[in-house]
Amino acid sequence: MFFDERNPEKYYVSAGALDGKISLPKAHHVFVGSKASWYDIDDNLKQHLEYPSSYDDIRIKND
Repeated sequence: MFFDERNPEKYYVSAGALDGKISLPKAHHVFVGSKASWYDIDDNLKQHLEYPSSYDDIRIKND
């Protein structure tokens, strides 16, 4: 679980931790610098080679 210390009432959950159908809109692609060469990204969403700099303020909460 992730949270922003400046906005503690807002939490972020990794999509891979969810079970079942997820009805969230796609926002962007992360870690495309290490994706498989056979996996094509064929949309116009922003692509980040690594961890997006916009996530720099998000901290991991270890409980």
